[in-house]
Amino acid sequence: MYIDIQGLPIKISPETIEAFLAHREFCSPGTDWLGKNDPKCKLEAQLIEQVDARVQRDCERALSNLMEFLHYACREGVQFSNLDKDDYWSQLEGLTN
Repeated sequence: MYIDIQGLPIKISPETIEAFLAHREFCSPGTDWLGKNDPKCKLEAQLIEQVDARVQRDCERALSNLMEFLHYACREGVQFSNLDKDDYWSQLEGLTN
């Protein structure tokens, strides 16, 4: 399974899918339940951070598989820390539906 991040096809690992599904499962009871059980969103934030870290790892793995000169060019042009969740979150949703 691949998603597109800034024009690069990124192979999504099973660990990323698992983390994304764990977040979905946590949120599945709805906003009322979340408001009562995680009012400051600390638990949900941890799950989101896990997804982010795994997507970052997937990006780094994809970059490491490129030829050396292309690897350098992409790393200079694509920095995960500058990405918005909107760049990949909806694509992960599409992969898991």
